[in-house]
Amino acid sequence: MEITASAIYNLKANTALFKASIHKRRNPKSMCFLLIAWDILVVFFLLFTWSLWGYSEDLLSLFIVIVILNGMHVYIHFLPNIRYKRSGSLKDAQNTYVFKDDELLVTSSSTGITGTSCIKYSSVYKVMETNEYFFVFPNKLSAFIVDKATIQGGSAEDLSRKFATVFGKQYIRCRY
Repeated sequence: MEITASAIYNLKANTALFKASIHKRRNPKSMCFLLIAWDILVVFFLLFTWSLWGYSEDLLSLFIVIVILNGMHVYIHFLPNIRYKRSGSLKDAQNTYVFKDDELLVTSSSTGITGTSCIKYSSVYKVMETNEYFFVFPNKLSAFIVDKATIQGGSAEDLSRKFATVFGKQYIRCRY
């Protein structure tokens, strides 16, 4: 088996990687809706309690904590944009992948930087799959982004089956 694919490290791919890393199997859209509904419910509860018992420092502290948590949620929403803007020479890097029977060959090229690496499947930390991408994590902190639309010499289903058999529980299929 020799399947080739490629990807460009752009904002769309970076956002997809971030959402898959944060939400795992859960759909990010439903999680965002759930968080907003929860925040609205808590704010109404605080306002109702405040009108019932009057001013309280405990309620004010709780309200401040809710505002800070909502601020963190907004920050997390914009974090992929911030990370992409700070990626420097890796921005819009072109990666080419060759999936072999027991290893992955990666060729990267960007402005002034070119490199090739060979990674055995046994040393890969985990693989995540969404509807548009595969994310191959050689370690906990970094990932290769593989665009499913660019797969040649096979199909995305072929790679899914290969990853499922090789990685077992370390293969995560996201349903979005």
